[in-house]
Amino acid sequence: MAQPGKGLAQVLAERLVRVSAKWEVKLTARGTSEDEKAFYQSALGSAAQLLCTVCTHYINEPDRSKVVSKEIQMKLGPILVVWAARYMGEFLGDVSARLVAFMTASVVDDAFNQVRRASKNWQVCGLPSCSVKKDLKVCARCQTVRYCKTEHQRADWKIHKMYCFTTEY
Repeated sequence: MAQPGKGLAQVLAERLVRVSAKWEVKLTARGTSEDEKAFYQSALGSAAQLLCTVCTHYINEPDRSKVVSKEIQMKLGPILVVWAARYMGEFLGDVSARLVAFMTASVVDDAFNQVRRASKNWQVCGLPSCSVKKDLKVCARCQTVRYCKTEHQRADWKIHKMYCFTTEY
């Protein structure tokens, strides 16, 4: 169980570090069947994808060590680089490469921002009948929906107010 105040990304990264050493042995051992290797590769890929998805919500944090500690990044980084190269073009390799990019705050931040906006439905006006995608302004209270103009926010308020709350992130 995670300690109080620990962020989800930190907890996921710590758990990935913990299992990666053991499972890396299974992935590279000669006696491991192809089915077992596929299982470990899939399980690690899924865990890494969850961490990657959580990290996209912290893309605006310039100090990535506030999301995942430097200590854990130093432990996780090298194995992610190995997986990114070994499994290039496969699920585990692609996810590993994205995590390396996040932790190094590289130029793929734009891609992370696109994922973040899409997951928050920030690419189109929040009024269902509108499809405007430019110059969207965020709801000041919840910051979970965007509108192209004030009139659309007012028109959607009857529905939106049921879901509108002050966010903590």
